Amino acid sequence: MIDQFQERIMMILQSKQRIQGIRAKMVIIQYKSKPTSG
Repeated sequence: MIDQFQERIMMILQSKQRIQGIRAKMVIIQYKSKPTSG
């Protein structure tokens, strides 16, 4: 029971990190694609 619970937590944490990584990439791409207005 405990092992399964820990596995589930690890899966959730990994998926959260993956989503954050994808968001970061998207932000970087948007930032790069924007023309510099200065």
